[in-house]
Amino acid sequence: MKNRSCALLLILALAGALAACQGQDQKATRPPATAAPPGSSAPVSTGDDRATAQRLVLTKADFPAGWKPVRFGGAPISLEDVSGTTHAFTAKVTGKAFGKGSQVAGSGASIVRPGEDLALDAAAFRSPEFTRTLKNELGKAIIEGNPGAGRGAVTVKKLPIAEYGQYSIGYRITAKMTMRGIGIAVYEDWVWLASGRMEVGASFANVDRPFDPALQRKLIAALGTRLTSVAR
Repeated sequence: MKNRSCALLLILALAGALAACQGQDQKATRPPATAAPPGSSAPVSTGDDRATAQRLVLTKADFPAGWKPVRFGGAPISLEDVSGTTHAFTAKVTGKAFGKGSQVAGSGASIVRPGEDLALDAAAFRSPEFTRTLKNELGKAIIEGNPGAGRGAVTVKKLPIAEYGQYSIGYRITAKMTMRGIGIAVYEDWVWLASGRMEVGASFANVDRPFDPALQRKLIAALGTRLTSVAR
């Protein structure tokens, strides 16, 4: 039981890092109240975009019985820092995290200004440099989010996932740690899906073994279906 409690603290810190990627907008250029696509006079309401982004994230209804909202925190990892891409956003939303036992899942959504090209992100996210930088930044986040924890090996590998929209990219991070003298192996899968101006990200974490694969596929499918149904 003690081992699971320690592991849950680490998982929540890692989940917080992904949510921060989607929900914090510290580097993006803040758009005006409305923005018009190139060659069009039709305005785009940032308020409408925020409402749309909110509809994209996971909710309690997406999970089986027994899953409950959980609080999480952690050192934010900016995808812009890791991938080298920059965007101006009209909306960024962090969804709630949900947990059961040692498993935790969280999600976020963002919408870029008209004329932005998310295809550039796909190339960056699939690059070897992204994998190396993600591994380094994750190591820093673990240390900052878990004072006193002993850092062990951190591995990052690509994760095959179903295709949705413009791109679907996944990575599995495995972090070996010691907390309060207890050895812990945490598995966390990070997933990004994009279509049109919209992107969703999700994290799925567990201790000792990967997140329930069947439930993970179901949750990714829910995100992908919402994304492609409202993409613009």
